[in-house]
Amino acid sequence: MGRNRGSLFSIEVTYERSNGLEMWGGDDARESTEIYEVHENMDLPPKEAFIFYSCSGMIKGEVKNWGNVALSLGNGEAIHAWDQVRIDNYLEIENLTPARGWTRPKFTGWAPVERILARVQKKQWNYLSLNGRLLLLYFFRPVAGLSVTGFGFRAGYG
Repeated sequence: MGRNRGSLFSIEVTYERSNGLEMWGGDDARESTEIYEVHENMDLPPKEAFIFYSCSGMIKGEVKNWGNVALSLGNGEAIHAWDQVRIDNYLEIENLTPARGWTRPKFTGWAPVERILARVQKKQWNYLSLNGRLLLLYFFRPVAGLSVTGFGFRAGYG
């Protein structure tokens, strides 16, 4: 699982903890684009696909292309974390104003959830907290009225 506490981490944590899985993608969203071969999928992402973007900035004193990731809700909509957790058209995400020192996100493709889940193993997780927060609310808390299972995060694995 990606170890930088960005958008990839938030989405992976939601999938992992709610399904009893451990995911094995890249250490960041940009690295995962290569592992999941997202460049093969440049059309409209289906519901539950991981949508990847290229963007650079500084994390913990290191400037590089960390990438960004969103989760497809279908019909071109994607939930992601930028300045806040939000829902945008997956192509309109490229027009968001980046934080100071960061580049605008550039769509690089998407990976079907089946490709993401092909690299998992079962794991027993502590559902109570992650850095003192309720796990399933870690990513979605700022979006009122949304439920994790309402977005199809239950992976049906195992």
